[in-house]
Order: sequence, then structure tokens, then C-alpha cells
Amino acid sequence: MVKAAGLSVLLFAVVLAAEETPPGMARYVVGLLRTPPNPPAVDKEEAPKVQEAHMAHLGSMADSGLLIGAGPILSKGDLRGILVFKDTPVGELRVITDADPWVKRGRLVCDLLPWMGPAGIGRQYADAKKANPASPDKMVKYQFVLLRKGPVWTAEATPEARKLQEAHQAHIKSLSQAGTLIAAGPFLHSGDPRGVLVFKAASPEESKHLAGADPAVQAGRLTLEIHEWMVAEGVIPNN
Repeated sequence: MVKAAGLSVLLFAVVLAAEETPPGMARYVVGLLRTPPNPPAVDKEEAPKVQEAHMAHLGSMADSGLLIGAGPILSKGDLRGILVFKDTPVGELRVITDADPWVKRGRLVCDLLPWMGPAGIGRQYADAKKANPASPDKMVKYQFVLLRKGPVWTAEATPEARKLQEAHQAHIKSLSQAGTLIAAGPFLHSGDPRGVLVFKAASPEESKHLAGADPAVQAGRLTLEIHEWMVAEGVIPNN
């Protein structure tokens, strides 16, 4: 689990793209695999072959060490999967993700967003695989929350915004200390979404209750987009 102090200092600070990475945190790139509007049809007989090639492409990225975490989204909607890459220039990653068979067919698009999260993502899983390559993956389910700009979002550093930011950070710290929030961090851009929360919660409703108590959410500065995410055990650090 991420140290609470690291979360409270880092999350959604005014300067997101600072050169220095705080202790306990690391830089990554998150890939959001989405279904685009009006995707082209794929023949039913061909679809299994494309899916097999898609999984092989993911495996190739993982074998190269580029892809350190991946899993499907179980909830309904256009978001279909989450990919976590090691810190790599987005332009280089774009070439590789565009080679995905489903992306090439126009059935998926991959949004690539630089992200700062807990150090060690993917390390436990990689170590376990190295020790026992034939062992099957044990999949676990988390609640993956995208924090988006709310109706009263502003980038202006007013006294009210700073006060709300402090309350937001205190809430993140309390969730981390309670052990329900297992990963969190900001996207390193000025756009939307703003950041990620990953909960060890039983349901989207539980994570909505936890994240919805955030003063920044209650004030309308941030809104929640909640998804059930399945990923291999050990991808998210648990220490």
C-alpha cells in the first residue's frame, strides 16, 4: 500500500509535472482502452482470431518489460481495459499500441496518459512469474476510479481552492491509512481526467461512498467515474 504521506503531498497538486518525483512514487503511462463511437463491424468468425492476436500483442509488450500491468474493465461502458506501462515517451508507445489488432481494426482506441503512482507497480507480479513461469495468474478485482473535472473546476489558485485542496489531501490520507485505498496519483497533464484512485472495495457502490466523501467531490470540483477492473495479483504493490 502507498504511504499516506506520499499521497497527501502529491495528489492533484497545483504543479503536476514537477521534475522531481516524491519518495515512494514513480512515473508511468496509463493506457485507457476504449470503444470509439460507431466502431466498424467485425465478422463473427474472424473476431476470435483478432482477439487471439490482441492477447498475443499484449503478451509481447509484457515480455519486453514495457507493459507492467493490464486487465479488462468488467463494468458496462466504452472503457474496456486498463494498461500500465513503464515510463516511456508517449510517441514511442503510440506506435506500439497502434499495432494492436483491435486498434488497427478500429474497434478500440488507446488513450495514453503520463501518470504518477506508487513505486513498484508490476514488480511483485514480475518476480513471482520469474520464480515460477508456469504458474497461472490469479486475478483480483479492484475498483478503478477516474477523477474528472467537476462543474466548478478551476485551475486558479484561490484561497478557497487551496483550502479545498488541503481537505482533499486529508481525505486521501485517511483512505490510505484505513487500507481501503491501495493506489492513487495524478495524471501529469493539465487536461481531463485529473487522476486515479484504486480501491480494494467489494463493489462500485462502496468505492463511490468512499471517494464521494472527498470534500473536492462534494464541492463539485471533481467528479467520479467508477469501473470494476480485473488484474493479476501482484501488479498493484501490497506493502
